[in-house]
Amino acid sequence: MPDQEVTAERLAAAARLQTAMPDGAVRSPRRSWEDRIAGIWSVVVEDPRERHGAWLRVCGDRVSVPAGMAHAARELREMDPLAYRDWDGGLIYLVTAAGGATPAYPEVWDTVEHTTREGAVCITVRMTERDVAFALAGGAGQPGNGASAGGLAPPVPMTEATLEITSGYAMRWRYHLGDADHVGPAGTPASQPPALDEQVLIAVLEGARDRAQAPRAMPVAEPQTVDGLDGVFAIELFALGTVYVRIGDEATPGPPVIQFAADASPEEIVKKLSAAAALPYGLLPIDFGDVRVADGELVAHMPAPLVEWAAAKGGRACPRVPGAYAPDAMSRGGRVRLALDGSLDWTLEVDTGVGWTPARGMVD
Repeated sequence: MPDQEVTAERLAAAARLQTAMPDGAVRSPRRSWEDRIAGIWSVVVEDPRERHGAWLRVCGDRVSVPAGMAHAARELREMDPLAYRDWDGGLIYLVTAAGGATPAYPEVWDTVEHTTREGAVCITVRMTERDVAFALAGGAGQPGNGASAGGLAPPVPMTEATLEITSGYAMRWRYHLGDADHVGPAGTPASQPPALDEQVLIAVLEGARDRAQAPRAMPVAEPQTVDGLDGVFAIELFALGTVYVRIGDEATPGPPVIQFAADASPEEIVKKLSAAAALPYGLLPIDFGDVRVADGELVAHMPAPLVEWAAAKGGRACPRVPGAYAPDAMSRGGRVRLALDGSLDWTLEVDTGVGWTPARGMVD
């Protein structure tokens, strides 16, 4: 793409996706690291509340957007940044431009880069424990503000995330939380660019993030079309499982969510409800592992805090985040029910020990 065609308007959709600012104004496009790597651009994204930077790669007629770690690794291999020894903390921004950032990544990267004997480069990212917990949850929910009840705020506990980039540009994230190390997104370079165009990838990821209530969730792999459902794509999000999203012209009939075939399986019903954004707030197909159809209703059991979070349409702690709730709280029973009569009116309930009660919101 000729330089004169790289404008703020051209980069806007990908920049808004990267910063999770769907209504942000995008301005000030400028080249970055042009003495080393062609096609890297930075822009400013801002709205009345916040202002962030985005880093993007422009190659031919495509702007890089997250399409899974294999494609991020391919993008990075094409850039070949390891040909230069010292990036002085800048390598993580090229990873971001390639679409390989960790879910719930920090607003300001604090990194150290070092090379291993095998020729790999490890980027160690210093992060708060809260941010690492959100990354492990796939970026679901909203982080707390860390405010104290009074007096001086206690120090924010810190930990690390590590991205290893091999000499062949395979990529692997790892997280340290508590006394354990956890495996994050990983991938080896894909052989060719995504089959889907940039606009479709953006639309599918935006839809999946909205369903998951995870503004910075990251795909594990490129979205795939779903047989038998026109305009529906399946996209697997790290830690959040596969989500179904329909995109296309508003005049195009969507998945049949009002009437289901008499022999439709519970799993097929959940898939179609996900595609139509008709599951309860923040709930995903992965939450419907215990699902059945009985007496004309779709019924699924899941932890009570998750049902309460959905009933309250969010809250200060998302139950998907490690440590947000004690194990005994997560063992409390909850369920969701949907009459298959076309109403799409869900009933969300928790088990009080003496019966089922409507879920009304968050509990500690």
